[in-house]
Amino acid sequence: MFKRFIVLILMIVCLVGCHGSKSMNGLNEHKESPIGYPNVTEYGNDEFFYLVDNNTGVVYLKYESGYLCGLTVMTHKNGQPITIDELKKWYEEQ
Repeated sequence: MFKRFIVLILMIVCLVGCHGSKSMNGLNEHKESPIGYPNVTEYGNDEFFYLVDNNTGVVYLKYESGYLCGLTVMTHKNGQPITIDELKKWYEEQ
């Protein structure tokens, strides 16, 4: 009997789960921040896109296919981020 009671309590705890106390309602509101409001431009088609942060000029590579999605910053071999000016220069040379 005691074992059934313990199993029942564990099942209730697992089914109830946890709920965070912080609200995400204000996430979409525009507020001034030290880094600025997100301002990105997307270039590309099909599955791969360049996302450019217009505040910093840094270029990101985005992959999107069905339910799969990935995002990473594009960097030089030394780890420095690639900027839109460098990317445009590279395309002009091709």
